[in-house]
Amino acid sequence: MAWADARKLLCVRLDNMGDVIMTTPAFRALKTLNPDVRLTLLTSAIGAGIAEFIPEIDHVIPFDVPWMRTDTASAAVTELIERLAAEQFDAAILFTVFSQNPLPAALICYMANIPLRLGYCRENPYHLLTDWTPDSEPFTPIKHEVERQLALVSNIGAQAGDRALRLTVPDDARASALSKAQIDPARRWLILHPGVSEGRRQYPPEQFIEAGQALRDKQIVVTGGDAEIDLCERVAREVGGVSLAGKLTLGELIGLIDAAPMLITNNTGTAHIAAAVKTPVVVLYAHTNPQHIPWKTPNRVLYFDVTLSARSKNTLLEYTYHQTVSQPVIDAQPDDIVRAVNELFEETSMEIASVAFKDRQPVPTAYTCDGANVSPPLTFSDIPANAKSLVLMVEDVDAPANPWVHWLVFNIPPTTTTVRPDSIPDGATEGLANGGTHGYEGPCPRYFAGTHHYKFRLLALDTWLDLPAASTRADVLARAEGHIIAEALLVGTALGSLAEH
Repeated sequence: MAWADARKLLCVRLDNMGDVIMTTPAFRALKTLNPDVRLTLLTSAIGAGIAEFIPEIDHVIPFDVPWMRTDTASAAVTELIERLAAEQFDAAILFTVFSQNPLPAALICYMANIPLRLGYCRENPYHLLTDWTPDSEPFTPIKHEVERQLALVSNIGAQAGDRALRLTVPDDARASALSKAQIDPARRWLILHPGVSEGRRQYPPEQFIEAGQALRDKQIVVTGGDAEIDLCERVAREVGGVSLAGKLTLGELIGLIDAAPMLITNNTGTAHIAAAVKTPVVVLYAHTNPQHIPWKTPNRVLYFDVTLSARSKNTLLEYTYHQTVSQPVIDAQPDDIVRAVNELFEETSMEIASVAFKDRQPVPTAYTCDGANVSPPLTFSDIPANAKSLVLMVEDVDAPANPWVHWLVFNIPPTTTTVRPDSIPDGATEGLANGGTHGYEGPCPRYFAGTHHYKFRLLALDTWLDLPAASTRADVLARAEGHIIAEALLVGTALGSLAEH
């Protein structure tokens, strides 16, 4: 069987929730191989929880393998092999970090008679992998985890035009979480997540508390899991905040982070949720895996060292530690957290709004295909002084081609504060929408069922884009990479009128 003929793909990502989230661009790339591709995710019980919020995943198989800190019985592994064989997958893609050995997972897929098997491996896997990508990390420059997995699937022709992390944010869960948080909309607020999935990556709670006490001019919502209730209640009590530890579903946590102006967290799954919903994040980052910093969202990474006794015995991670830490680490202090939060608030204060509709409210009919189908009035504020141009995108993030671009305008002068209905600012260039046309295409409810969300994204760049009018969203984002200095978001909704089947 050739990869072009593969339809039923098994994606093997056996570690934590954050690792699964960082693999979402690679999942999206696999979907481009063929319109009929179906993705099943084989992952840990912890990783499985996030799957329902990843639109590219069609099915999930939770399983904790014995080489990932669990004591799963050998009989259960045999049953897993039998189940995978019964599913008759066409191909398996093994996603691993450089410090993991892919061969146990490769053997399982081999014994399940999966014809095509792609993965990284340091040594020659012979017949365990049909498509072997030699793993040179960490002896060559270490790629970010997103880039590593995109590079893997590119070997079979899978390419992602959109390299962003992406999660579906449930509206009801978002509203429920905000209700539980009791946010005063007149005051600034942020989330503080003091827990972590792996103890050696834990920033000292006392220092989180000291930073939170210095940020008491802001509302502080403390989040955590069931095992972190005591920690979070203590932190909330000391900083004058509210603890939602153990009170949120995963969907509500995603919704709360999506709504939050800022997140302070350890290097754990919440940091990657923030990156997926584009929430600014301050990460207290232990010197462990350097390839897991926040991806394409405003951030500050504050490092602290890991004690010798807590460091991994994995020789590859120990090698990486000595390569990246050439002198004693000056651990991040509470003052550094406060400074980072205030800097990010200053940098991310840019806003986009409309007098026609409020954030998370329906786009009026006049601006849809059921009305005049013209672009709505927009206002921009707090544009960074060093901005050289602005980019405006309108994206339907619930369309099958996620996202479907309804409008693309770039090289908007940074002095622009208003955009009139059915117009673009002087000097700006309209790029191509997904339909291959220029100009605004409003929501069209008669073509879909359920609620769709339309993100009006405003990007401030420190450069002007030398691109033609025939440029696509992918072209603009590729050229803008490394030049985005601020981002603002306005979300409109539309309720489809197509009957659900």
